[in-house]
Amino acid sequence: MNDELTVEWLRICFGKFLFSHSLLAWNSYKCHKNESTKVEFQSYNSTVVVISGGCAKYIQAPDVCWNAPFKAKLRDKYDSWLAGDDDKDYTKSGRNLKIKHQMLL
Repeated sequence: MNDELTVEWLRICFGKFLFSHSLLAWNSYKCHKNESTKVEFQSYNSTVVVISGGCAKYIQAPDVCWNAPFKAKLRDKYDSWLAGDDDKDYTKSGRNLKIKHQMLL
């Protein structure tokens, strides 16, 4: 990961899915603290915190507790979609196209 990829991730992944104020907790990797990343982040309705080295283990347990149920439900929805025939788009050769994000909401 470098500065350009971090800014691109903020634009493509993080920024497009913000519906309300959010909190982004990052480790202290240098590209997370770079000036270009800080400037890009100012345009989002969010707060960023940088977790000091050696402290990530203290917030990992809550992260796993909150994300594990979410990821399990997301996986169940995706598996159901993949196994069924409804709401799918196919290529000319008959392969599945990627699931639309709206299908998982």
